[in-house]
Amino acid sequence: MLGKVVAVRFVITTIVLALIGLGLGFGFYNVALGGTPKVAVFDGALGVIDDDLTAAIKVKLNFIADDPDIKAVVVRINSPGGSASASEELYTSLAKLRESKPVVVSVQGIAASGSYMMSLGANEIYSNGTMIVGSIGAILSPPGPSIPSEFVLATGPFKLSGGSERTYTELLEEMKEAFWFAVSTERGDRLVAPRSEVLSGKIWLGLDAFRMGLIDAIGDESDAIDAAVRLAGLNRYEILNVEEAMEAAGGSAADAVAVAQSYEPVGDFDFDTTDSQFPYIHYLYLPPQ
Repeated sequence: MLGKVVAVRFVITTIVLALIGLGLGFGFYNVALGGTPKVAVFDGALGVIDDDLTAAIKVKLNFIADDPDIKAVVVRINSPGGSASASEELYTSLAKLRESKPVVVSVQGIAASGSYMMSLGANEIYSNGTMIVGSIGAILSPPGPSIPSEFVLATGPFKLSGGSERTYTELLEEMKEAFWFAVSTERGDRLVAPRSEVLSGKIWLGLDAFRMGLIDAIGDESDAIDAAVRLAGLNRYEILNVEEAMEAAGGSAADAVAVAQSYEPVGDFDFDTTDSQFPYIHYLYLPPQ
């Protein structure tokens, strides 16, 4: 009888110690190894892409890159594109981030021109069937004609204008080829549409973009999150709202969020508001007026 009591106590003690060990192990994991993996979801390009918006987005990307608990990323995009240089910068920034953490884009309304180029930096692109994707190409607004003046002297015939009309046509072709290189390289075998169709400047519904291989799947934000989880190989995770986390952190991070959130979901662009003295190159979709 005494032996049975001892045996029962031994079993109970073993179970209790095992549970304590599991608890301590879990606690050690949370403290020492970073705790529950997170999937970061944030507003990427919402509105016309310019240098200010790009700077704000890059602060978010740095915040994500520096957090070891963030194992995957979902980027919301709803933009007609914008500055060519700013769009390319966001594309390369996302491509750099995906080297350490899988990145999935969720199209929230429109991913056109420069914002589609930005999307190419992600591992996968998701869009609902009725969203707008495409407008792949460039727009160049050359400077106005040089007015001869005895007060302004130049060392060459194109010093004031930068070049002839042919020069700007050639620049525009180079921009188109650069965009095509990004699309063909990033989409690879997934791209089934011919080059001429891709570079036609058309916009497509998400369903057509999927058939062409411009995006990876038809789905909403929750589907994009599932894809990010799959790519990261996570069994458990929690969602991290990057804007809320950065606002809680304060300082320059909160300022960056404020700048990014000041943009309208699609935004407006008017070439008449730009200074005609300088050339402007954009990856931008301009809806018909």
